[in-house]
Amino acid sequence: MSRALCTQIKDRLEFLKQTLPTWLEYPFDEIVIFDWFSEEPVEPFVRGIADDRVCYYKLLLDKPYNLSKAKNGALRGATADVIYWIDCDVLITDGFPKDLELPGNFFYQGREIGIDHTFGSGIISRQQVLEVNGYNENLTGYGYEDTDFYKRIMDLGVEKKNLPPGLKHVDHSDERRVRFHVEKDHILSAMKNRLRSAGNKWGAENHQETHIVSRWSTEGYIESMEL
Repeated sequence: MSRALCTQIKDRLEFLKQTLPTWLEYPFDEIVIFDWFSEEPVEPFVRGIADDRVCYYKLLLDKPYNLSKAKNGALRGATADVIYWIDCDVLITDGFPKDLELPGNFFYQGREIGIDHTFGSGIISRQQVLEVNGYNENLTGYGYEDTDFYKRIMDLGVEKKNLPPGLKHVDHSDERRVRFHVEKDHILSAMKNRLRSAGNKWGAENHQETHIVSRWSTEGYIESMEL
């Protein structure tokens, strides 16, 4: 089965410069980066990576930052059978197994929240993503969109397994997490999204917002397209 790494980014180029080289050492078939209108120039760095697995999408019109919408954009840009969701501030070390059993009737998620900052990372099948319709776009601000996503996969009757050791978070402040969100208390922001999740169920009947983006890969550049 083919494997894609998907991630989203907004003005975190200093992290991507550390993490992307480690992702390139892993046998992915594609690496999809969705850039939510970063003010700092991410594209020149990505273009300098001479690897035909990398596909970079950039939102062309500034919108209020929404983690779920950015993550869904990256997922829609991937074509592989299995999705590795790896946040842009997470490195893949040599200790992360390259021969993992791939999801079928199970999925992988980072270890419990509070232990480390790889909680939101996971490995899921494309079919699982489609069945739950991706991330809940009714959620705003920072936090809980990953918990909501994985919980809905478990609600399908799919077993959860912990990701094996080998992912490493690039340390940074809590202020960086909420920099582009209205609510600046990251714990309160996650609590608000937990309440939104309970009151705004997300599923196949919901419509994901599409975006006008540019697309770059070694195959060429598309100035404007809908994703």
